[in-house]
Amino acid sequence: MEQTPDQAARLARRERRFERRRLEILEAAAQVFADKGYESATTRDIANAVDMGESTLYNYFQNKREILLAIVELKKVEMDEFLSQIDRVENRQELVELIDQAMLIVFSRLAYTRTLFGEAWRDPQVFDIAQARLLRIYDLLKSYLDRHILDGHFRPVHTDLTTRMIIGMFMAILAPSTFGGQPVPTAEQRRQSAEAMADLLLAGITFGINQ
Repeated sequence: MEQTPDQAARLARRERRFERRRLEILEAAAQVFADKGYESATTRDIANAVDMGESTLYNYFQNKREILLAIVELKKVEMDEFLSQIDRVENRQELVELIDQAMLIVFSRLAYTRTLFGEAWRDPQVFDIAQARLLRIYDLLKSYLDRHILDGHFRPVHTDLTTRMIIGMFMAILAPSTFGGQPVPTAEQRRQSAEAMADLLLAGITFGINQ
């Protein structure tokens, strides 16, 4: 039987409410996992964090593991949208903006990030997802370097090692706040880090004299 416009509108509103509530659960669960660890956390903890009954929680997710994988998938979608911008960077300012945006994504969802990295070493499925994401970043960065070297915009370098170093440099910026207990950097501090990383990538460290 075909739906009336009013019925379709009501269904759409219910679906939007369901998705909003589902996202609230994921945000609460990510914080619970980050605070207590995945193994120690319970669905009751998650339900309490989002102020709902545990039985109601099961209307959205079947179990704790399904919640964990949904958190991982959510981060994947966000990161894929961001990664699509890499190949469009053509100058220093755009590179600074890209690095700053990447840091903002990580720090604005710090509980998600801690959950992903924390469980990657204990859960083979989460590890495979995290590894696939890193490989995608690696492939995009290496392809970007290869293209610009071929076009004569960059000097010839070992793109495999250079790509690994870029990823390592970015992870080093994230590590103190993600794992070391330091405060999340302010917008100004993020910008300073992005500027410094861009300068190191584009100019390197040199005395400015012929060797």
